Amino acid sequence: MQMKSIFVSTIALTMALGVSAAVAQSAPQEAPQSSQAATPPPLPLSNVAPSSKLEFPAANPKNFTASSPTVQAVNAFLKQLWGYDPNRVWRVMAIENTEAPNVSQVVVLVGEQGVSHQASPTVFFVTPDGEHAIAGTAVVPFGAHPFSTARQKLELQATGP
Repeated sequence: MQMKSIFVSTIALTMALGVSAAVAQSAPQEAPQSSQAATPPPLPLSNVAPSSKLEFPAANPKNFTASSPTVQAVNAFLKQLWGYDPNRVWRVMAIENTEAPNVSQVVVLVGEQGVSHQASPTVFFVTPDGEHAIAGTAVVPFGAHPFSTARQKLELQATGP
């Protein structure tokens, strides 16, 4: 019984001290006695300053050996893929012939404004007919409007919202 009483007293004392500490923290602080008001030190803002714009190196014209696709076609394709993200930026660095006849290798530097400190290369291949791009193991439609065929099919066959 005495042990239970000590335990309850300890809990009550802890709660009382916690309440008095909370009251002391929320009580208004007195102004310093000196004639100058104490000002808090400024926060270091070096790590929250807006990052500079991501810069790409100039593309070397010698890296554009393939006749197809054009830089404009690649940019239009990438705009369709990534156009929803205004922070994603890229530059076409190369469109080169490969050992496979009429298959072009496209190299693009890609980065995120405000996130990336440097751009990362992305490589994909464009088929001879210019209708598909091969990236890794994925084959996707290529061109200025790569999803127009799928969009038309959806419009014709959609039966709901």
